[in-house]
Amino acid sequence: MTFTCAGKDVDRVDYEDYHEMDMKMHNRPHPGEVLKTLCLETLDLTVTKAARSLGVSRKALSNILNGRAGISPEMAIRLFIALLKADSTSSFSMIAGTRKETASGST
Repeated sequence: MTFTCAGKDVDRVDYEDYHEMDMKMHNRPHPGEVLKTLCLETLDLTVTKAARSLGVSRKALSNILNGRAGISPEMAIRLFIALLKADSTSSFSMIAGTRKETASGST
């Protein structure tokens, strides 16, 4: 059997290499890890502050961030609301900043 890999014909495929490649493609990060990296670390938030603002226990949020628990539908709604608030606050800040610049004649 001949396989094509990167434009070349390959007669022999090592199953272990193929399986390892397949596992890398399917081993996606846990949603909590993504949340931790993109939100908490980026915003320089502690787990305690984030949990308090979400209205959940520190332990519950820590379990999600460390991949030991999934994101429940209730937690997804809490996260969605928190992201909307953060987005509207940043949008408001950007609009307010633009209005200050316009009023002072900077733009």
